[in-house]
Amino acid sequence: MDICDIASDEEESMVDLVIILTQKRLKELLIYEPNTGVFTWLVDTLRHKAGDNAGLKTTNGYFRICIDGQRYWSHRLAYLYIYGAFPINVVDHIDGNPSNNKKSNLRECTISENSKNIKIKSNNISGLVGVSFDKSRGKWLAQGRENGKKKNLGRFETREQASNAYITFAKSHYGDFYRELAI
Repeated sequence: MDICDIASDEEESMVDLVIILTQKRLKELLIYEPNTGVFTWLVDTLRHKAGDNAGLKTTNGYFRICIDGQRYWSHRLAYLYIYGAFPINVVDHIDGNPSNNKKSNLRECTISENSKNIKIKSNNISGLVGVSFDKSRGKWLAQGRENGKKKNLGRFETREQASNAYITFAKSHYGDFYRELAI
């Protein structure tokens, strides 16, 4: 067991603010392949051999790598590896797949922008982003977000009508952060 095995989840979310890992140190230990998004160890460590893929996949699909006793999210390490510094904001997975750390799938963005590139929530009965069923009125409700606040887009007879209202709103308000999801 190493220090990465005993760090708490709260510590994990603050890791790159606590100990500043440099691009130089990262490149001494790992190589990042931007076309695959995979990190590979360059050196032997207590737990890994040079040539091994780096990182463990978490239950939410993200990869995490332990370096010098600290845990880091792989997508943030990819950003550091490419640009020489950790992102100031968050790193978005454009396709919504947290395991896809290809350079072409990563972009820095604000939390607000990142929340626009969302997946369908597990408790969503409509199966559509931005659409829920309003039981009290017996209609499908379309909602988006504008300036961090929910915006009611209307109630509709069908979920497809509500979805079209959300899609129209999202395309015009979310720009590059809108991700089309199939109905």
